[in-house]
Amino acid sequence: MSLVLLGILNSQAAAAGGAPAYEHLATTTLSSNASSITLSGLDSYTDYKHLQLRAVWQSTATGTSEGYGKFRFNSDTGSNYAWHNLQGNQSSFATDGGWNQDGIFNYFSTGQSTTPQDGSFAIFTMDILDFANTNRYKTMKMLTGTTQYFPYAPYIRLYSGYWASNNAITSISFTPLIGQITSKTRWSLYGIRG
Repeated sequence: MSLVLLGILNSQAAAAGGAPAYEHLATTTLSSNASSITLSGLDSYTDYKHLQLRAVWQSTATGTSEGYGKFRFNSDTGSNYAWHNLQGNQSSFATDGGWNQDGIFNYFSTGQSTTPQDGSFAIFTMDILDFANTNRYKTMKMLTGTTQYFPYAPYIRLYSGYWASNNAITSISFTPLIGQITSKTRWSLYGIRG
């Protein structure tokens, strides 16, 4: 009996001290350029506490700082969002932000034809916390990076943001403000049981 109890306690201790497990839920890869990308049906993942979105993406924008756009939840285009941004490279840093916005604005800063890194892709990882909780506003945090900003140096950015709604998140969309999202852009969704 004591060995069984010891085994149970050991397994609980290991689970409590371990990192959360990320479970792959879905992947979307574009086969052609698109004006936006949307992951829907997120209400089918309510067994999970948090979601994580991992992406490799590219814009058709040709300017050195034109690869940007907005995230929206549940197709909400009202002024119900706020965001903050901390960005930097090896020589400088800057901050930015906005509130009462119609989306969470993000500088991914990669263009299909931008020199000197023609054809490069940007990456990001976004955590969407308590996405199905109907008792609080939804918050997100994101880390993104690219080799192609201004085009003088690689940049990394750390974002936080919120959607001022108690509704459960059922879809996530991203729309670039200039150009389109190119083919081979890939979004992968993961769930965390919490």
